[in-house]
Amino acid sequence: MHATCRKVPLALLSASTKICLARNTQKLMSRALSGSWGQQTVHTLFEPSDATSISCDVVFFHGLQLGTYENAWEHTWQNKAGVLWPKDWLGQQDFPTARILSICYDSQAIRGSKDMNQIAKNLVQEVCMMAKVGQQRPVVLVGHSLGGLVLKKLAMEAQKEAGLQGSALAQCCKAFCSNLAGTFFFATPHGGAALGSVADRVFGAVKARGPVLDYLKVFSKQGAELNREFMLAYPTLNFMALVETKAYKPAWLLPGVHVVKEISAMQGMHNYIEVDEDHISICKPDSKNANTYMVAVSDRYITLHMLAELTRLHMPLACQRHVCCRNAV
Repeated sequence: MHATCRKVPLALLSASTKICLARNTQKLMSRALSGSWGQQTVHTLFEPSDATSISCDVVFFHGLQLGTYENAWEHTWQNKAGVLWPKDWLGQQDFPTARILSICYDSQAIRGSKDMNQIAKNLVQEVCMMAKVGQQRPVVLVGHSLGGLVLKKLAMEAQKEAGLQGSALAQCCKAFCSNLAGTFFFATPHGGAALGSVADRVFGAVKARGPVLDYLKVFSKQGAELNREFMLAYPTLNFMALVETKAYKPAWLLPGVHVVKEISAMQGMHNYIEVDEDHISICKPDSKNANTYMVAVSDRYITLHMLAELTRLHMPLACQRHVCCRNAV
């Protein structure tokens, strides 16, 4: 016996049923557009129990992955002791009024399937519309390596969508752009990286390169255009950059490599601090006294708190503090 399906006129459905259908349809459309069926994009690391007390959204973006990217939203920010510092330290102890999120996206250097445009379109749906980031409060975007370029691409895509009148997505993007407080970069190659160029040639030779490598090459046209457009679109945006000064020395890569050179990490940045860390350790502080964590929370520097607070008060960073330190911590 086969079950029969009856068409029910939309007018006969209850208001709650219509709302439920609309929400599920929106989610399905987002997944279809992104091709990310079954893969969660936005992960909540910390959220105050009282939603009305949330003062700011802080959103973390991981960087390039040589292997799978599915757990990068977590392990990028997790130190050797297993501490997930954006959750365990920043959220639970030092910034308890913030909602802290971590983003998962296809950042595979080998056989990655998404280019930056596709990633940005998906993130606009997932971050601005579904997660409602920056809708009613300031938002700070934090990126490690490639993640810094991705957050800039997201900001540009949101501005583009905000210009399209009439849609719910446009309204969400308009609010997101208005509430964007600032950006915090961990070793982001604004000017590309030599290792990115090498990876592009090596993986390209075996037809296995991920499309995101286009933005990581030295003298990348796409990367240069993104930087130029971002600076023009957000000329008063507050930011802070942490710059690695040590070579990364994994067992398989001797004698090590300085992944993102200072000149690339500082490109276009007026506010930056050089720290005695390599490309991986720079976003994995081993204690709350570590240089990289102290910069994120100490009142001596341009912190995540300050970026959010300045936006709430509508005060540009240039009027408050100018930081250009070398091994200052």
